Amino acid sequence: MRLAWTQRRDRPWLAMSAVPLAMTASGLMQLWWLWPLLLLVATTCTSASRWSWVLTFQLAVFGTEWAYLGCVALAGWPASRFVVDALWAGVALTLAGAPAANRKYEQRPERKSRFG
Repeated sequence: MRLAWTQRRDRPWLAMSAVPLAMTASGLMQLWWLWPLLLLVATTCTSASRWSWVLTFQLAVFGTEWAYLGCVALAGWPASRFVVDALWAGVALTLAGAPAANRKYEQRPERKSRFG
């Protein structure tokens, strides 16, 4: 058992994408008892980093809150569906585009660090 545990394969995609999505779905259905089990799955999927489960937890919390706010906004303002949809999707696009913009900004020659 110990050998199998130490020689397991890393599955970062499963830990950083599939598990937070499952946690978001279970959170929206208020099945909170699944979260510790799913975090255990995420921990076993990433042997390289001991603390990657914290990122998985943060992704799940943010995803659940984002989905919940979208549902509440659609229920609260059904006549303004286009505006709610645009704002809801805009948050996701902004969060997805921020790392790309940061990478582009950091790769400029004038942004090279003096220390390395």
